[in-house]
Amino acid sequence: MNRVVKEIINRIYKENDCDFFLEKCSQILTLPKKLHTVIEDNGIKIVEYKKPDIYPSAKWKFHFKKVVKGEFEASFSSVLLISKLIKVFYLQHEFIVINKDEDRILPDLDGFSGQAYSKSQYNFDDEICKSLLELGFIRLTYAEISETVPDLFFPEEVTIFGSQVTVEYLVFEDILSPCPKN
Repeated sequence: MNRVVKEIINRIYKENDCDFFLEKCSQILTLPKKLHTVIEDNGIKIVEYKKPDIYPSAKWKFHFKKVVKGEFEASFSSVLLISKLIKVFYLQHEFIVINKDEDRILPDLDGFSGQAYSKSQYNFDDEICKSLLELGFIRLTYAEISETVPDLFFPEEVTIFGSQVTVEYLVFEDILSPCPKN
């Protein structure tokens, strides 16, 4: 497990430093200004996930121009998740392809990965990473955010994540609900 992630998990969830948690959750996170130019120049549409003002992370979804080539139709998007607790982020790329198979069961074929599916996503990934790495952030991979932390114990009423909690829940979500709901 990433050392910085392990340290914050210990401080917040093992040492129960709720004041620190709430102080960090109160910070306001915005996208680096440099990214707004890239977004505008490439016709990317941004959707910010609305979460309470005091929350451990911020999340944005970026929609790229739809691709239509004859019968082929695909949509590409990317999701950026930034923690307020520590300087880490996760960037996921997604696609949806219209299923043209006459015997289809589902109307779409879709998927996600840490790897880009299109050049637009690749270039966007590069710009996001440069901008955030320059600010001292660390990129977490899917494997890293999916890692479980087996030696953490929560009250019986905390069941949102099942029997084992992942790094994703611990550094990006308000799993113990100390954040005020607004």
